[in-house]
Amino acid sequence: MNFRKYITLKNFNYIGLVLFLSSILLAIFYLLIPIYNLSWHILGITYIGAMIFGFIFFYFLSRKLNKSIKIAYRINSSINYYFLLIIIGMFLMLFGNFFISVSYSNSLFNLFGFYFMVYFGYFSPLSLGLIISIVLIKKSNKNRIFVKENNPHNEKPLKKDSKVRQILGSIPSLIAAIVIIAGIYAVILIFTGDRGIIGMFLPEFGLFMTFIFLSMTFFLIKKIAGLQSKKVQYFFYALSLIGLIISGIFSLPFISTPIAINNAEVNFSQAFGSNWRSSIGSDISSKYFLQSQFAIPQYFLGVYPEECIIERDILYFDGSESSYPVDENITLYFDLYMPQNKGVGLPGENSTLIRIHGGAWRSYDKGITNMLQMNKYFAAQGYIVFDIQYGLYRPDRDSDALTPLNVLGNFSIDDMIRHIGNFTYYLEKNSDKFGANLNSVFISGGSAGGHLTCASALAIASGNYFEIFSSALTIKGLIPFYPANLLPLSYGTDELIRPSKLVNGSSPPCLIFQGIQDGLVPWTVSQTLKNAYKTANNDACALILFPFAGHANDIYFSGHFNLVFLYYMERFMYLVH
Repeated sequence: MNFRKYITLKNFNYIGLVLFLSSILLAIFYLLIPIYNLSWHILGITYIGAMIFGFIFFYFLSRKLNKSIKIAYRINSSINYYFLLIIIGMFLMLFGNFFISVSYSNSLFNLFGFYFMVYFGYFSPLSLGLIISIVLIKKSNKNRIFVKENNPHNEKPLKKDSKVRQILGSIPSLIAAIVIIAGIYAVILIFTGDRGIIGMFLPEFGLFMTFIFLSMTFFLIKKIAGLQSKKVQYFFYALSLIGLIISGIFSLPFISTPIAINNAEVNFSQAFGSNWRSSIGSDISSKYFLQSQFAIPQYFLGVYPEECIIERDILYFDGSESSYPVDENITLYFDLYMPQNKGVGLPGENSTLIRIHGGAWRSYDKGITNMLQMNKYFAAQGYIVFDIQYGLYRPDRDSDALTPLNVLGNFSIDDMIRHIGNFTYYLEKNSDKFGANLNSVFISGGSAGGHLTCASALAIASGNYFEIFSSALTIKGLIPFYPANLLPLSYGTDELIRPSKLVNGSSPPCLIFQGIQDGLVPWTVSQTLKNAYKTANNDACALILFPFAGHANDIYFSGHFNLVFLYYMERFMYLVH
């Protein structure tokens, strides 16, 4: 049988039509029935397949189009817009989901613009791809649009572009080339463990970057055919090859997700027993917890924020009343997240979760810089979540957009721990008001907040620091994210700076998030904490390492790094609460 006769643009176009239409319809069902389980990988694979197919098919289609024909010229222009829409769409989904995750409100009215960004970013390239496919089906019988021949009598010949239009038309190619060159630098920073903002964002946004660079690359390849100079062609071919390689590299954090899941499963089982799942009722797991570690559509279409009761800016410490002169100019507040219906029947059973923000002990605040959507998530599961401020080391008291003036001063690590201790005494006096169960307390935070999490939780559990912390709290677990132990920029008590020294055989269970490519907090710091548990003959510590992850790579709530960890974090808290 001769299969070559079936390999035609028309037949491949039907494949594209099915992929585009399926990605649209399945996404609508996904948004109407947001149950995040493995079955939705079908949508994810279909969507990724549609994107990759669109790049390849539309590139070859543009090579076959007779652009002297008006309809073919318009189809070719639509393909350019398709590549552009993918770039815009990826950025819209990225920022739309991010802004939703850092918003206090869940109101559709307040978040409409962000949801529009996400859905327009997802559906617009697919819709344009579908329209192009439908037009091709209608015009495919007119074979003259695919071959160079005299203009038919029912099509108007096109004029040659003016010099101005040719120059303007070359600008997108120039921008794409510059971005691809910049991508080389970004890739180097990722693999060397960048200590700045690139390392904090690119790994978790890598799949978005993959499609952005693929779109730019295929746009460049598409433009090469129209270049006259062979030398310029070779240059753009080289750039295109580099673009494809960069796209592949950016996809590695996403591709490594099964490795991260396997690593998490092994380490979690070693710490909490191979039969730990049997300790969680199927009714609890199916009703309240993530059904799988990660489903691809979550990355693009996001995860709806959970509903809970939020009270903001509650004062717990007035520095003017402190016996410490250094506290004179500060006032410390917290945000409160509570379950609806007082948490009746929920898995958290009103256990207390104290969240401590990061920022190198000198920056940031509660709220939008401390995984706000995670606070909502656990409140909806029945935890009473306290997102707290503490004094930061900034002697000049120079505030910024993300760091309020009321927390700044010349504070040591001991002062910061003391402030957290003040909050525990506040809790002791006011727990009944919030319905917080102080016999089941968890502490969690990232980076500097991860260090303070370790120091506070282990100090309370040690029983040696009751002059700082209230004895009314029973620590059931600590969850540090990339804890900056050993690295404090301020001064303080040695074992509070190095909280691994506080670990003993009865220390509370610990679950650690750590990126292997973290350039600010090397993964060996977290390994030191786990080793301290092991040395103390305490097996209740699981270190979950993420290949290719950098610092703060949980900041994208819908990302594969965060959701994989969240899957184990919610089960960890339920098991030990």
